[in-house]
Order: sequence, then C-alpha cells, then structure tokens
Amino acid sequence: MTTGMDQRVQQFTATGATVVMLTQPPFAESGVSGPTAADENFERLNALETTLALHQPHIVLVDLAARVCPSGPPCPLVVDDVWARGDGIHYSSDGSLWVARWLMPQLGIAALDAPSSALPVMRVAKPSNGATLSGTQFPSASSSFGLGFSTVEFRLTGGTFHDVLIGTSSTPTPYGWLVAWHTTAVPNGTYTLRSEATSASGDRSVSADVTVVVANPRR
Repeated sequence: MTTGMDQRVQQFTATGATVVMLTQPPFAESGVSGPTAADENFERLNALETTLALHQPHIVLVDLAARVCPSGPPCPLVVDDVWARGDGIHYSSDGSLWVARWLMPQLGIAALDAPSSALPVMRVAKPSNGATLSGTQFPSASSSFGLGFSTVEFRLTGGTFHDVLIGTSSTPTPYGWLVAWHTTAVPNGTYTLRSEATSASGDRSVSADVTVVVANPRR
C-alpha cells in the first residue's frame, strides 16, 4: 500500500503541487466506552500518512483527528457546537464547512468568513411545496442538527395576512420541530409558509418559503 500511495503522491508533486493529507478520527459510536477493533484501522492509516509525510518533501500532514477527537475514542459527535459528523462517520454539510474553516489557516490560506448565524439552515419539511391543505395540519421543520435552538416559529403570509405567527415549537420531536395549525382560522387561498429558528443569544435561521393552498369546505 505504501508503494501505491508513494506513486500517486509523486504524480501530483511532479507538477510542483503540494499534497495535503488529513489524519482521520475514529468513528464516533454512541454507547461505546472505549477503543474498538475498527479504531486500529484508523491508527494504521494515520501512521501510514505520517510515514509518507516524513519521506516526501511536498506533503503537508494536518492532524484533523486530534482536532475532532482530542482525547481519543470514543469521539464526540459535537465539536465547537457543530454536529460535525451527523451519523458518527460521515461529515455533515455543516461539519464539512467547519473543517474547511479550521483547515484553511493551517495551510496559510485566509479563513472563510464566519457564518452570520451560529444556527444551521432551517427548512420546512411538511407540508410540501404546492400542497393543498384543510382541517388541522402539523407543519414541521428540520435542519442538519438541532443544537442551539431555543424556539422554532412558523409564519404565514398571503391575502390580508403578512408574517403571521401560526405556531411555536420549543421541543423537537422525532419528526422535527412540530406545531398544530388549524387552517380554518384563515380564509381559503394561497399562502407562503416558513420556519424561523431562534437561539437564546438571538441568532436566527430562516427557511425558504413553501407555497400552500388552503381549501376547506365552505360552510
């Protein structure tokens, strides 16, 4: 394996490129109190990368494993208040962005601008865009992770209604942030619905609008 990786590295460095290698943290497994057999594979991989970096002048080795899992396995799921690896294995979209923001200064590259909000991007999970609704509905919102939320509001715009609060959720459920909405409280017609998450420190995350049609039987 070392020979194969050496050859691949040389293909890049022959053109003057620098190869960046990241050590990899073990999987984060909920309920596991110590190292597992799989952790040995990560130790071998990281040792191999270290050996290559020592013998190849154009390799930069960055210790991501120590940043994500500083005390060794079991590794945390959350780093710097970011759910870096949503399933304990793969980096989430927010986790990948967090890695990029941390990595760039290590390579002498200006860091990405900090996000305007510490909260993840919200989206309305239900109802779907263009849905026709009647009676009592249960709008729900979700995000890549639910840390830092204080409340999630659902707001409606359309007709004589503008940015009207139709429900607030302060506790997530297995189906996301959920409220009950009695659609009979508004006239039949077309509306836009969105969710807004707020943290205790005042950060906000606003979802994209979804369009819904309220069509209750006329009395």
